[in-house]
Amino acid sequence: MDKVPAMDLAAFLSSGDRAAVVSELRDEYERICFVVVCGHDLPERLLDRAFA
Repeated sequence: MDKVPAMDLAAFLSSGDRAAVVSELRDEYERICFVVVCGHDLPERLLDRAFA
C-alpha cells in the first residue's frame, strides 16, 4: 500500500447510490482498516470543533 485510500462521498450525496458507497467502504476497511472521507459536506466549524 502506497497511500491511505480516500473515499469521496460527493457522488453518493448527489446520486444516492448507497450500496456502492457501502461496498467500497467495506472493502477498504477490510483491506487496511482505515479510510479518509472527503466530499462529506460537513460544515467547517463542526470539523474544527471535532479536532479542538
